[in-house]
Amino acid sequence: MLAEISFFLNSVLEAFWQFLKSWYWLVLPAIFWPPFRIMWIFWRKEIFDSKQKHFFLEVKIPKENLKPVRAMEDVLNAIWQGFSEPPYFWEKWWYGLRNLDFQFEVVSCGGEIHFYIRSLLGYKKDVFEAAIYSQYPGAEITVKEFPQDDYTGTVPKTIPNEDWMMHAADYTFKKPDPYPIRTYADFEKEAELGLSPEAESKRVDPMAVLLEGMAAMKSGEQLWFQIKPVPLPAKYAAPYIKQAHQLVDKLSFRKAEKPKSIIKETVALLFEGKKPEKKAAGEIELIAPELRMTAEEKEIVEGVRKKMDKPLFLICPIRFIYLAKKEVYFPARWRLIANYMGSFDKGGSMNGFKINSHTYTRITAPPPINIFDKRRLYVRRRRFFRLYWTRLEPRRPMDDIGNFANWQWGYYVLNSEELASVFHFPSREAAPSAGVPRVESKKAEAPPEVPME
Repeated sequence: MLAEISFFLNSVLEAFWQFLKSWYWLVLPAIFWPPFRIMWIFWRKEIFDSKQKHFFLEVKIPKENLKPVRAMEDVLNAIWQGFSEPPYFWEKWWYGLRNLDFQFEVVSCGGEIHFYIRSLLGYKKDVFEAAIYSQYPGAEITVKEFPQDDYTGTVPKTIPNEDWMMHAADYTFKKPDPYPIRTYADFEKEAELGLSPEAESKRVDPMAVLLEGMAAMKSGEQLWFQIKPVPLPAKYAAPYIKQAHQLVDKLSFRKAEKPKSIIKETVALLFEGKKPEKKAAGEIELIAPELRMTAEEKEIVEGVRKKMDKPLFLICPIRFIYLAKKEVYFPARWRLIANYMGSFDKGGSMNGFKINSHTYTRITAPPPINIFDKRRLYVRRRRFFRLYWTRLEPRRPMDDIGNFANWQWGYYVLNSEELASVFHFPSREAAPSAGVPRVESKKAEAPPEVPME
């Protein structure tokens, strides 16, 4: 029996070896060819996702919530600790396991506002609950089934159509990833210095304006706001940190004068009669390179270093959809999101958000190409709507989260402070609108002396 098994295994190995010797020139390039690897990972991930059960967590914050935005940063730090576990080689390439993402979503349906967190049921669900309850003990978290309770199911999947109109876009960075955006710490600092005209207290929250506008929406109008972050462990955060270090080195240790090329020195010698200056042997510069930085460059270096010192999240992407029935459709309503995202712009030397032109539902082309604009716009809107309710990235498939570095397409990095500034649960002082869902009463266990029977 053992001899027969050994003979069979030897036959299989021999056949495999003969196949490899004959067709290695075709097999090996296919394995190492990037499109092949991308499609393979995409296929395995799709199989893994199809076996999971998705869920929604709807979060209602306490009525008298006095927690500042800083509390949401602590929530994100706890989530990062629970999710930043990169899969092993076999788990990634065969089982399709990945560093799981999730979605933060703020939704207004006819003026009724909801806060949602979407992920995989039974997989890290306790991480969200523990992180939120640790900072918002009076919050109420309700588990909703998917797709039965998905709010995107309340409208047709064929938008735009004869009854519904929509306007949508992804947001991306104005500059590369290392440059920081404006955060809640900057808002609080401005309030302390009296530089913020829109608020007098420390709790300066730009989300208040967004929620007030969302609460004022009419019946038949909906505004969906979605953020898809992926916690980056050290392995995947390394390229972004390296990019930040290169930027810091470029600004901090630049030379006082850029060396002239041989051609420029030759021209200066022939036509101007100037000889190139040479430094004496052993001569050193008396001014350190760091001291030659301008105030703006010092601010950039400080901001970049501060950003990379905190847990990082890959955003893929931040997007919104405004949709409404034709009789109540108001195109300028999407400006609520534009104003909100514009509040995080830190000026010309720093970073900020801008609309991703690749996904923006507005197309203009010069004649005669503009005869296709109407059709192109219709296709883009349909595609964007499908990507939103399926919670997919703008570019699929992708190789790995380490290769999402194209910030111009909507893949960029925010640290926990920046992400908490963009998405958080506002206090009642900042957002007193009745449309914001809040827990009206505290829940507690019955006293031990109360009989249970």
